[in-house]
Amino acid sequence: MRRVARAGLLAGVAGLSLLAAACAGAQSGEQNAWQMPGQLPPPGVPPGAQPLPPPGLPPGAQPLPPPGLPPGAQPLPPPGLPPGAQPSPPPGMPPGVPPLPPPGQPPAPGAQPPAQPPALPAQPTALQPLPVPGQPAPVPTGFDRPVRAGGLEAPPPLDPATMEPPKSPTAARLDQAKADSADRTLEWFWLDVAGGYAFASLAGLHASAEPLTQDFLTDKVHGGFIGAGLGARVLFFTVGPRGRIGLFKDWQLFDIGGELGFHIPVGAIEPYFTFQAGYAALRSTVPELLGVSNPIRVRGADVRFGAGFDGFATSWLSFGAALDWDVLALGRPAVDAGTVAAMQAHANGSDAVSAGKLGADGSSVGTAVTLAAKVGLHF
Repeated sequence: MRRVARAGLLAGVAGLSLLAAACAGAQSGEQNAWQMPGQLPPPGVPPGAQPLPPPGLPPGAQPLPPPGLPPGAQPLPPPGLPPGAQPSPPPGMPPGVPPLPPPGQPPAPGAQPPAQPPALPAQPTALQPLPVPGQPAPVPTGFDRPVRAGGLEAPPPLDPATMEPPKSPTAARLDQAKADSADRTLEWFWLDVAGGYAFASLAGLHASAEPLTQDFLTDKVHGGFIGAGLGARVLFFTVGPRGRIGLFKDWQLFDIGGELGFHIPVGAIEPYFTFQAGYAALRSTVPELLGVSNPIRVRGADVRFGAGFDGFATSWLSFGAALDWDVLALGRPAVDAGTVAAMQAHANGSDAVSAGKLGADGSSVGTAVTLAAKVGLHF
């Protein structure tokens, strides 16, 4: 009996030892399944702790294997990944952060939402000018980048064209005159020649009791004239001598004087006004008068008022026109008695009487009008 009881006791102890060893082996297998070499526990589960079952699965139940995989078998790792190694996280996601769930699926329990970087205010994009064909691209220097600080960007540099104040009407007219001035430069000296039509009357304004020429020469004439002038210019004013010769029937009229001009520089067309005062003289073109060569000598003062314009083809060449009005204060000295007697010897009737009147002084106030075309050189 004792032997039978001892054998039963030993058998019971052996059975309990086997049962304890089996339970310990099962628990160790489960821990080894979670703590395989190179494999970390799921995110949010501390080492050695049992993970929560998937949603909808009761505690202690084993999840179904993927389709086509026998129960208890481990799924194959992705191609190129050794068994037990964790796959690399997606680009831009730090290690250890679980991937986002698919749209419409709730996130895994215990998962933390990824941290979002702070949003910066939208910055305006500066437009870069297109490169000019045939020119090298500009080398970046670093100074052309926008300056940013604290989420703010410095404003672009101001355009000098937009900073200029609007021009006044006077400044705009001056700019237009400069554009139309035929590239003229500062003028110091000028020279011109003129010619055209002239009319003269020796006693057009006043005649003395004794006619100036005693009707031996024509009193009112018309014809042509030629002239020239030169001088200096200071801003709007010109000054210099001018002379002319009037070519008429029976006599010629010479005048020379100083001319003062005022010019209005409004562009390529420049109007002006002139004033001249000088000396005038009449010379007969008749070879002999009653047998005496040029017995009548007339001289006096000439005062002229004029207006005209110059059109500048270049900065140094101009073409223009002028209209002048002259006042002639003339006088004739008395012819000596010997010359009067010689003239009366060759005259008869009324001519002898007129020749005798030349022995007294004569005077008159005449007038002349001229229309001239001019060509000028400017230096």
